Amino acid sequence: MSRVQPWTNIGEHGMLPKASHDEVARFNTIAHLNAFLSQRVVGKVVDSYERRGKLEFEAEHGRLPLSRHEVADVMVDDPTYQIWSTLRR
Repeated sequence: MSRVQPWTNIGEHGMLPKASHDEVARFNTIAHLNAFLSQRVVGKVVDSYERRGKLEFEAEHGRLPLSRHEVADVMVDDPTYQIWSTLRR
């Protein structure tokens, strides 16, 4: 897993207000959660699509999905996708 830089190491724009301790902690937590999701969990969503979603779509429509919207429609009820999507929000 790649190392996420603490928010205080990245640098603050001079026009932004000074962040409080709690705000910095929140930003760091979100950055680490997003890194975890993109590096570990999104692969599980892809696997779930390959194993279930794509097959369900193809069985229903007789073809593979043509757009990300069609993929989203078939994945919306998938538990792995729901977990990933909830954590991203």
